[in-house]
Amino acid sequence: MCSLRFDRGFIAETVIIACLSVGALICNIVSLRAIRESGGALPVNVKTWLSNYGVAFTIRSVYFVSKSCYYVTIVAAATTTTSNFPVLGMNRLICIFHESFNLTTICVAQFSLMLVSFDRLSATLHKNKLRKLLSDQRTPCENEQKVFA
Repeated sequence: MCSLRFDRGFIAETVIIACLSVGALICNIVSLRAIRESGGALPVNVKTWLSNYGVAFTIRSVYFVSKSCYYVTIVAAATTTTSNFPVLGMNRLICIFHESFNLTTICVAQFSLMLVSFDRLSATLHKNKLRKLLSDQRTPCENEQKVFA
């Protein structure tokens, strides 16, 4: 069984993680609301991908808060009872589920952010291509005739 000093430190670290996760949850909810209510020139697909990004991290924040509460409950139960409580015991399948959940939310968020970047890059390239065509004095047909002549 863990010493009482380790348990208090573990609880303190877990409470800090829970507080940071609640702060991240509030920030994610505020940013999701701002994305949803934003107007102007923000394309619909960019809104969708940014919303996916925010939802993934919101789910992850809720997960960390619930996991922190679970750890505090386990450690508190282990220190108050006299029974031999397996604090560090965890099923391998549950461990795989926890790690895959962490990786999945990170991958969804980063993939959404990558899609936003690609969309903005393609929009910038398209805009520059149009600007170059408009600044050229000749029409595109004259350019093609000159190249093939």
